[in-house]
Amino acid sequence: MTGGIKLAPLMTEIKVNIDGFKNDMQKAATAGVKEADRISEKLSSVTKAGEKLSKIGTAMTAGLTVPLISAGTAATKMAVDYESSFAKVSTLLDANVVNYQEYKNQLLDASSESKTAIDEFSEAVYSSISAGVDQTKAISFTTDAMKLAKDAGLDLVKIAPTAKPPVCKIVDYGKFRYEQSRREKEAKKKQKVIEVKELRLSPNIDTNDLNTKVNNARKFLEKGDKVKVTLRFRGREMAHMGASKHILDDFAENLKDIASVEKPPKLEGKSMSLVLAKNIK
Repeated sequence: MTGGIKLAPLMTEIKVNIDGFKNDMQKAATAGVKEADRISEKLSSVTKAGEKLSKIGTAMTAGLTVPLISAGTAATKMAVDYESSFAKVSTLLDANVVNYQEYKNQLLDASSESKTAIDEFSEAVYSSISAGVDQTKAISFTTDAMKLAKDAGLDLVKIAPTAKPPVCKIVDYGKFRYEQSRREKEAKKKQKVIEVKELRLSPNIDTNDLNTKVNNARKFLEKGDKVKVTLRFRGREMAHMGASKHILDDFAENLKDIASVEKPPKLEGKSMSLVLAKNIK
């Protein structure tokens, strides 16, 4: 006992009060966390709803704007094709015979009825007039030709576009392209790629070696290749390069029955060479 106060009961009371305070704080903290979680969930729901609305808005914008832009682009291209196609046809029209605006309208109507792109139909009309069809009958002529082709399961194809007038024919386009491709491949196979074969000689070459080189050159020339004959000089041989020119001249002389000199002997650094090509009969 100190100053008449009992310390043990006092300490016990203080401890109880402190423990009670801690429990109250713990309960308050727990309740606070729960309330915070509840509020967080509500905010999350609001945020998700906002995101959904945003996505719907974006989808609606894309769903409406993109098709409108595409439609506008297609319409613009069609208009450009229409004008440019008629401009080409108009170069063959006589203003004293036909009315340009009426002809444009007829061209567009015929293209629509035949379900053919306006640029393709106009090109066909242009080819018809170029081939001698009367300009006043060219649209109906083209329409009939396309109808005949479709009825037969074929196509109206310009087979000679560079001819004057251009030549058109009703054919199976797939078969036409196949035959055209086959002919192109055959033509490439027949094309000879000319190579330049090089034969090297020395200024001191003996007669047997020279004859062997001449025979090799003859074989190359018979195949259609060109032959480059080169004299190579070393050391003191370079002091007498001009004196060795006769070797190249003799080489060409031995082959004059099959070849001629395309490029005469010429000094190139430490060598001198000429080029032989097969004679054209």
